[in-house]
Amino acid sequence: MGTNSLPDEKFAAATDRFIDIHEGTVTNELCDWLEAGENKLLLDHVDALWQCFDQIDELDIPELKQLPDHPAVPDIQRSGRGLIAVNPIKKSAESKSPNKPQRRFFYYAAPAIAASVAFFIVLPLAFFGLPDTYAIAKGSQQTVSLADGSQLIIDSNAKLSVAEGWGRRQVTLEQGSVFFEVTPNKQKPFVIESGTSRITVLGTRFHIYRKGDLIEVTVASGQVNVQDDHAAATPNLNINLSANQRATIDHGAFDLNKSVDHIEVQSVKNSIENDKIQFKQKSLEYVVTRMSDYYNQNVTILNNQHRNIKISGALSKDDFDAYIAILAQLTGFKIERNADTGAVLIY
Repeated sequence: MGTNSLPDEKFAAATDRFIDIHEGTVTNELCDWLEAGENKLLLDHVDALWQCFDQIDELDIPELKQLPDHPAVPDIQRSGRGLIAVNPIKKSAESKSPNKPQRRFFYYAAPAIAASVAFFIVLPLAFFGLPDTYAIAKGSQQTVSLADGSQLIIDSNAKLSVAEGWGRRQVTLEQGSVFFEVTPNKQKPFVIESGTSRITVLGTRFHIYRKGDLIEVTVASGQVNVQDDHAAATPNLNINLSANQRATIDHGAFDLNKSVDHIEVQSVKNSIENDKIQFKQKSLEYVVTRMSDYYNQNVTILNNQHRNIKISGALSKDDFDAYIAILAQLTGFKIERNADTGAVLIY
Protein backbone atom coordinates (compact mmCIF):
# COMPACT_ATOMS: atom_id res chain seq x y z
CA MET A 1 0.00 0.00 0.00
CA GLY A 2 1.36 3.43 -0.91
CA THR A 3 1.40 6.37 1.48
CA ASN A 4 1.91 10.03 0.62
CA SER A 5 2.34 12.32 3.59
CA LEU A 6 4.88 14.46 5.39
CA PRO A 7 3.88 14.32 9.07
CA ASP A 8 5.18 17.08 11.37
CA GLU A 9 7.07 14.60 13.55
CA LYS A 10 8.87 13.13 10.54
CA PHE A 11 9.77 16.59 9.28
CA ALA A 12 11.11 17.52 12.71
CA ALA A 13 13.14 14.30 12.91
CA ALA A 14 14.58 14.88 9.43
CA THR A 15 15.52 18.45 10.40
CA ASP A 16 17.34 17.17 13.48
CA ARG A 17 19.25 14.64 11.36
CA PHE A 18 20.09 17.29 8.77
CA ILE A 19 21.58 19.56 11.42
CA ASP A 20 23.37 16.70 13.21
CA ILE A 21 25.06 15.77 9.93
CA HIS A 22 26.10 19.38 9.38
CA GLU A 23 27.54 19.57 12.89
CA GLY A 24 29.44 16.29 12.43
CA THR A 25 27.36 14.39 15.00
CA VAL A 26 27.32 11.11 13.10
CA THR A 27 26.48 7.77 14.69
CA ASN A 28 25.63 4.24 13.59
CA GLU A 29 22.03 4.97 14.59
CA LEU A 30 22.02 7.94 12.19
CA CYS A 31 23.36 5.75 9.36
CA ASP A 32 20.63 3.18 10.07
CA TRP A 33 18.07 6.01 9.80
CA LEU A 34 19.56 7.18 6.50
CA GLU A 35 19.36 3.68 4.98
CA ALA A 36 15.56 3.90 4.94
CA GLY A 37 14.56 5.19 1.51
CA GLU A 38 11.79 7.46 2.80
CA ASN A 39 14.18 9.15 5.24
CA LYS A 40 16.64 10.01 2.47
CA LEU A 41 13.84 11.73 0.59
CA LEU A 42 12.71 13.60 3.71
CA LEU A 43 16.28 14.82 4.17
CA ASP A 44 16.20 16.08 0.56
CA HIS A 45 13.04 18.06 1.36
CA VAL A 46 14.61 19.68 4.42
CA ASP A 47 17.69 20.54 2.38
CA ALA A 48 15.58 22.07 -0.40
CA LEU A 49 13.45 24.01 2.09
CA TRP A 50 16.53 25.44 3.78
CA GLN A 51 17.96 26.49 0.42
CA CYS A 52 14.69 28.26 -0.36
CA PHE A 53 14.94 30.23 2.86
CA ASP A 54 18.44 31.30 1.82
CA GLN A 55 17.01 32.87 -1.33
CA ILE A 56 14.40 34.97 0.46
CA ASP A 57 15.27 38.54 1.45
CA GLU A 58 15.43 38.93 5.24
CA LEU A 59 14.04 42.45 4.84
CA ASP A 60 10.81 40.91 3.60
CA ILE A 61 10.69 38.28 6.36
CA PRO A 62 12.74 39.41 9.39
CA GLU A 63 12.16 36.08 11.17
CA LEU A 64 14.63 34.46 8.78
CA LYS A 65 17.47 36.24 10.57
CA GLN A 66 17.11 33.58 13.25
CA LEU A 67 18.15 30.89 10.78
CA PRO A 68 21.82 30.39 9.82
CA ASP A 69 22.95 30.10 6.22
CA HIS A 70 22.16 26.87 4.39
CA PRO A 71 24.65 24.26 5.64
CA ALA A 72 26.50 21.91 3.34
CA VAL A 73 25.85 18.23 3.99
CA PRO A 74 28.93 15.99 4.19
CA ASP A 75 29.18 12.56 2.61
CA ILE A 76 28.40 9.76 5.05
CA GLN A 77 29.00 6.05 4.66
CA ARG A 78 29.60 2.99 6.76
CA SER A 79 33.08 1.52 6.40
CA GLY A 80 33.76 -2.19 5.96
CA ARG A 81 34.56 -2.54 9.66
CA GLY A 82 31.27 -1.07 10.74
CA LEU A 83 32.70 2.38 11.48
CA ILE A 84 31.48 5.70 10.15
CA ALA A 85 33.45 7.59 7.52
CA VAL A 86 32.52 11.27 7.26
CA ASN A 87 34.00 13.88 4.92
CA PRO A 88 34.19 16.78 7.37
CA ILE A 89 32.91 20.22 6.48
CA LYS A 90 35.51 22.98 6.45
CA LYS A 91 33.86 25.79 8.37
CA SER A 92 34.72 29.36 7.57
CA ALA A 93 34.89 32.05 10.19
CA GLU A 94 31.44 33.19 9.11
CA SER A 95 29.82 29.75 9.11
CA LYS A 96 27.19 29.13 11.73
CA SER A 97 25.69 25.93 13.10
CA PRO A 98 22.00 25.91 13.96
CA ASN A 99 21.42 25.71 17.68
CA LYS A 100 18.44 24.20 19.48
CA PRO A 101 16.38 27.41 19.65
CA GLN A 102 16.91 27.82 15.92
CA ARG A 103 15.74 24.25 15.40
CA ARG A 104 12.55 25.00 17.29
CA PHE A 105 12.08 28.09 15.17
CA PHE A 106 12.52 26.07 12.02
CA TYR A 107 9.93 23.50 13.18
CA TYR A 108 7.23 25.96 14.19
CA ALA A 109 7.91 29.16 12.24
CA ALA A 110 8.58 27.51 8.91
CA PRO A 111 4.87 26.79 8.24
CA ALA A 112 3.96 30.42 9.01
CA ILE A 113 6.71 31.70 6.73
CA ALA A 114 5.64 29.24 4.08
CA ALA A 115 2.19 30.80 4.07
CA SER A 116 3.80 34.09 3.03
CA VAL A 117 6.21 32.58 0.51
CA ALA A 118 4.29 29.54 -0.68
CA PHE A 119 5.87 29.71 -4.09
CA PHE A 120 9.35 29.22 -2.64
CA ILE A 121 8.25 26.32 -0.49
CA VAL A 122 6.01 24.50 -2.94
CA LEU A 123 8.50 24.79 -5.77
CA PRO A 124 11.20 22.45 -4.34
CA LEU A 125 8.61 20.00 -3.05
CA ALA A 126 7.04 19.92 -6.51
CA PHE A 127 10.49 19.47 -8.04
CA PHE A 128 11.41 16.48 -5.86
CA GLY A 129 7.93 15.05 -5.33
CA LEU A 130 6.71 13.54 -2.06
CA PRO A 131 7.54 9.85 -1.59
CA ASP A 132 5.03 7.03 -1.90
CA THR A 133 6.19 4.02 0.13
CA TYR A 134 5.42 0.41 -0.85
CA ALA A 135 5.95 -2.72 1.25
CA ILE A 136 4.78 -5.82 -0.61
CA ALA A 137 3.72 -8.81 1.48
CA LYS A 138 5.24 -12.22 0.83
CA GLY A 139 3.27 -14.03 -1.82
CA SER A 140 1.96 -10.81 -3.36
CA GLN A 141 2.97 -8.48 -6.19
CA GLN A 142 1.85 -5.03 -7.26
CA THR A 143 1.98 -2.91 -10.40
CA VAL A 144 2.46 0.85 -9.92
CA SER A 145 1.88 3.31 -12.76
CA LEU A 146 3.40 6.79 -12.57
CA ALA A 147 1.86 9.96 -13.98
CA ASP A 148 4.29 9.99 -16.90
CA GLY A 149 3.31 6.48 -17.99
CA SER A 150 6.29 4.68 -16.43
CA GLN A 151 5.40 1.39 -14.77
CA LEU A 152 6.89 -0.61 -11.90
CA ILE A 153 6.06 -4.30 -11.43
CA ILE A 154 6.96 -4.97 -7.79
CA ASP A 155 7.53 -8.52 -6.61
CA SER A 156 6.94 -10.28 -3.29
CA ASN A 157 8.64 -8.95 -0.14
CA ALA A 158 9.96 -5.81 -1.87
CA LYS A 159 10.29 -2.48 -0.06
CA LEU A 160 10.74 0.80 -1.90
CA SER A 161 9.69 4.44 -2.11
CA VAL A 162 8.78 6.38 -5.24
CA ALA A 163 8.91 10.16 -5.67
CA GLU A 164 7.76 11.83 -8.89
CA GLY A 165 8.10 15.60 -9.20
CA TRP A 166 8.24 17.87 -12.22
CA GLY A 167 12.06 17.86 -12.15
CA ARG A 168 12.92 14.35 -10.98
CA ARG A 169 11.71 10.77 -10.89
CA GLN A 170 13.35 8.75 -8.13
CA VAL A 171 12.95 5.29 -6.63
CA THR A 172 14.75 4.14 -3.49
CA LEU A 173 14.86 0.34 -3.39
CA GLU A 174 15.53 -1.11 0.05
CA GLN A 175 15.05 -4.75 -0.92
CA GLY A 176 13.37 -7.03 -3.40
CA SER A 177 12.72 -7.46 -7.10
CA VAL A 178 11.26 -4.79 -9.41
CA PHE A 179 10.81 -4.67 -13.19
CA PHE A 180 10.84 -1.11 -14.60
CA GLU A 181 9.32 0.16 -17.84
CA VAL A 182 10.44 3.80 -17.97
CA THR A 183 8.89 6.40 -20.26
CA PRO A 184 11.64 8.40 -22.07
CA ASN A 185 12.19 11.96 -20.84
CA LYS A 186 15.63 13.53 -21.37
CA GLN A 187 14.71 16.50 -19.18
CA LYS A 188 13.70 14.29 -16.25
CA PRO A 189 15.99 11.24 -15.78
CA PHE A 190 14.71 8.30 -13.79
CA VAL A 191 17.01 7.51 -10.84
CA ILE A 192 17.02 4.41 -8.62
CA GLU A 193 18.99 4.53 -5.38
CA SER A 194 19.75 1.13 -3.87
CA GLY A 195 22.27 0.99 -1.05
CA THR A 196 25.53 2.42 -2.37
CA SER A 197 24.40 1.98 -5.98
CA ARG A 198 22.70 4.48 -8.27
CA ILE A 199 21.02 3.49 -11.56
CA THR A 200 20.11 6.29 -13.97
CA VAL A 201 17.94 5.84 -17.08
CA LEU A 202 16.23 8.00 -19.68
CA GLY A 203 13.82 5.44 -21.11
CA THR A 204 14.22 1.69 -21.01
CA ARG A 205 13.02 -1.68 -19.67
CA PHE A 206 15.11 -3.30 -16.98
CA HIS A 207 15.04 -5.32 -13.76
CA ILE A 208 16.70 -4.70 -10.39
CA TYR A 209 17.03 -7.19 -7.56
CA ARG A 210 18.46 -6.27 -4.17
CA LYS A 211 19.17 -8.41 -1.13
CA GLY A 212 21.46 -6.80 1.43
CA ASP A 213 24.64 -5.72 -0.37
CA LEU A 214 23.82 -7.83 -3.44
CA ILE A 215 22.38 -5.84 -6.37
CA GLU A 216 21.61 -7.17 -9.86
CA VAL A 217 20.70 -4.93 -12.77
CA THR A 218 19.46 -6.67 -15.96
CA VAL A 219 18.61 -4.58 -19.04
CA ALA A 220 15.92 -5.75 -21.48
CA SER A 221 16.01 -2.71 -23.79
CA GLY A 222 17.60 0.73 -23.94
CA GLN A 223 20.56 1.70 -21.77
CA VAL A 224 21.13 2.37 -18.08
CA ASN A 225 24.05 3.86 -16.17
CA VAL A 226 25.17 2.02 -13.03
CA GLN A 227 27.30 3.72 -10.39
CA ASP A 228 28.46 2.36 -7.05
CA ASP A 229 30.61 4.00 -4.38
CA HIS A 230 30.88 1.09 -1.94
CA ALA A 231 34.02 1.40 0.20
CA ALA A 232 35.34 -1.95 -1.09
CA ALA A 233 34.96 -1.00 -4.76
CA THR A 234 38.25 0.29 -6.16
CA PRO A 235 37.89 2.34 -8.25
CA ASN A 236 34.28 3.41 -7.85
CA LEU A 237 32.01 1.84 -10.45
CA ASN A 238 30.55 3.88 -13.31
CA ILE A 239 29.42 1.87 -16.34
CA ASN A 240 26.69 1.85 -19.00
CA LEU A 241 24.65 -1.31 -19.61
CA SER A 242 22.85 -2.06 -22.87
CA ALA A 243 20.12 -4.53 -23.79
CA ASN A 244 20.77 -8.13 -22.71
CA GLN A 245 23.48 -7.14 -20.24
CA ARG A 246 23.52 -7.74 -16.51
CA ALA A 247 25.67 -6.16 -13.80
CA THR A 248 26.03 -7.84 -10.42
CA ILE A 249 27.43 -5.92 -7.43
CA ASP A 250 28.06 -7.90 -4.27
CA HIS A 251 29.77 -6.29 -1.26
CA GLY A 252 31.57 -3.90 -3.59
CA ALA A 253 32.80 -6.60 -5.98
CA PHE A 254 31.61 -6.16 -9.56
CA ASP A 255 30.78 -8.60 -12.32
CA LEU A 256 29.49 -7.66 -15.78
CA ASN A 257 27.69 -10.42 -17.63
CA LYS A 258 27.48 -9.62 -21.34
CA SER A 259 25.91 -12.91 -22.37
CA VAL A 260 22.41 -12.66 -20.91
CA ASP A 261 20.15 -13.76 -23.76
CA HIS A 262 16.74 -12.34 -24.66
CA ILE A 263 14.86 -15.36 -23.35
CA GLU A 264 16.40 -14.98 -19.90
CA VAL A 265 15.67 -11.25 -19.79
CA GLN A 266 12.02 -11.83 -20.67
CA SER A 267 11.82 -14.58 -18.05
CA VAL A 268 12.77 -12.03 -15.37
CA LYS A 269 9.55 -10.10 -15.98
CA ASN A 270 7.53 -13.30 -16.39
CA SER A 271 8.85 -14.58 -13.05
CA ILE A 272 7.31 -11.58 -11.27
CA GLU A 273 3.94 -11.81 -12.99
CA ASN A 274 3.60 -15.63 -13.03
CA ASP A 275 3.51 -18.30 -10.32
CA LYS A 276 7.02 -19.63 -11.02
CA ILE A 277 10.47 -18.06 -11.00
CA GLN A 278 13.06 -19.18 -13.52
CA PHE A 279 16.72 -19.67 -12.57
CA LYS A 280 19.56 -20.23 -15.03
CA GLN A 281 22.91 -21.41 -13.70
CA LYS A 282 22.48 -19.81 -10.30
CA SER A 283 24.16 -21.01 -7.10
CA LEU A 284 22.08 -23.01 -4.65
CA GLU A 285 22.66 -20.32 -2.02
CA TYR A 286 21.37 -17.62 -4.40
CA VAL A 287 18.29 -19.68 -5.24
CA VAL A 288 17.43 -20.39 -1.60
CA THR A 289 17.90 -16.71 -0.74
CA ARG A 290 15.66 -15.56 -3.60
CA MET A 291 12.96 -18.06 -2.70
CA SER A 292 12.88 -16.77 0.89
CA ASP A 293 11.07 -13.70 -0.52
CA TYR A 294 8.04 -15.91 -1.19
CA TYR A 295 7.87 -18.17 1.86
CA ASN A 296 8.13 -17.81 5.64
CA GLN A 297 9.58 -21.29 6.15
CA ASN A 298 13.33 -21.44 6.70
CA VAL A 299 15.52 -23.42 4.30
CA THR A 300 19.06 -24.07 5.56
CA ILE A 301 22.03 -25.43 3.58
CA LEU A 302 24.05 -27.49 6.06
CA ASN A 303 26.90 -28.52 3.73
CA ASN A 304 28.88 -25.41 2.82
CA GLN A 305 30.39 -27.19 -0.19
CA HIS A 306 26.94 -27.32 -1.74
CA ARG A 307 26.27 -23.58 -1.53
CA ASN A 308 27.98 -22.72 -4.82
CA ILE A 309 26.73 -25.52 -7.05
CA LYS A 310 24.87 -24.16 -10.10
CA ILE A 311 21.28 -25.16 -10.84
CA SER A 312 18.72 -24.24 -13.48
CA GLY A 313 14.97 -24.64 -13.40
CA ALA A 314 11.55 -23.15 -12.62
CA LEU A 315 10.46 -23.11 -8.97
CA SER A 316 6.98 -22.49 -7.59
CA LYS A 317 6.31 -19.20 -5.81
CA ASP A 318 2.98 -20.26 -4.28
CA ASP A 319 3.42 -23.95 -3.41
CA PHE A 320 6.18 -24.61 -0.87
CA ASP A 321 5.97 -28.41 -1.14
CA ALA A 322 6.31 -28.24 -4.93
CA TYR A 323 9.27 -25.87 -4.57
CA ILE A 324 11.12 -28.23 -2.22
CA ALA A 325 10.32 -31.29 -4.37
CA ILE A 326 11.75 -29.66 -7.52
CA LEU A 327 14.75 -28.38 -5.58
CA ALA A 328 15.52 -31.94 -4.46
CA GLN A 329 15.31 -33.14 -8.09
CA LEU A 330 17.58 -30.36 -9.36
CA THR A 331 20.28 -30.86 -6.73
CA GLY A 332 20.08 -34.57 -5.97
CA PHE A 333 20.78 -33.73 -2.33
CA LYS A 334 19.06 -35.16 0.73
CA ILE A 335 16.42 -32.72 1.96
CA GLU A 336 14.48 -33.13 5.20
CA ARG A 337 11.59 -31.12 6.57
CA ASN A 338 10.77 -30.71 10.26
CA ALA A 339 7.16 -31.73 10.73
CA ASP A 340 6.69 -29.39 13.71
CA THR A 341 8.36 -26.17 12.54
CA GLY A 342 8.24 -26.65 8.77
CA ALA A 343 11.96 -25.76 8.55
CA VAL A 344 13.86 -27.48 5.74
CA LEU A 345 17.42 -28.81 5.94
CA ILE A 346 19.53 -29.46 2.83
CA TYR A 347 22.35 -31.94 3.54
